[in-house]
Amino acid sequence: MTQIVQIRTAERSDCDKVISLRDELTVFKNMQGFNKKISARDLEHDGFDIQPPLYHCLVAEEISKHGDSRDVVGYAMYIIGYPIWQGKDIALQEICVKECYRRRSIGKQLLQELAKIAIEGNYARISVDSLENSAAADFYVKNYGIDMTLSEEWHTLRLEKDEFHQLAQC
Repeated sequence: MTQIVQIRTAERSDCDKVISLRDELTVFKNMQGFNKKISARDLEHDGFDIQPPLYHCLVAEEISKHGDSRDVVGYAMYIIGYPIWQGKDIALQEICVKECYRRRSIGKQLLQELAKIAIEGNYARISVDSLENSAAADFYVKNYGIDMTLSEEWHTLRLEKDEFHQLAQC
C-alpha cells in the first residue's frame, strides 16, 4: 500500500505519540538511565493549556493512500528565543524519526518545514545543539547548518535544577 508523509503542527492528541518516540530515541541513543522528567500530560499542559505555549512541535504523519490509516512517525520540537544580537530565533530542541522510517528524508522534511516557519516569521536563525561527531551533527551540517563550535568557539553550558538551586542560595 502506498503511503505519504505529511508535516503538520502537533495537536494535543499527538502528545502520547511524541513521548513514545522520545522513549524510542532514548533506547536508540543508549540513554535508558536518563531521567525522563516530562510526561505526555506535561506536554499537553505546556503546549496547549497555557499561552503563550512553552514549546512548539511539528509532527510527521504517515497517511495511507486511502486515508484510512494515520501514524505519527516523527517530530521536531522547538522553542522561540530572543538573542539580543540578532532578535528572535527558533531553538530546535530535537528532531526524532521512528527508527524504521529513518533514511526516508522525513527528518529533512521536518527541518524544511521549520525553515519555512522561520522565513514566514522573519526569524534571524534556527539554532540547534548536537553531540559532537554524531549522525545528528552530520545531518544538520549536510542541511546547511554551521558548526559554531569550530567557527566561533561557542560552548553550550547549562545549569541543571540542583545547580541553579545552589546558585540561588549563594
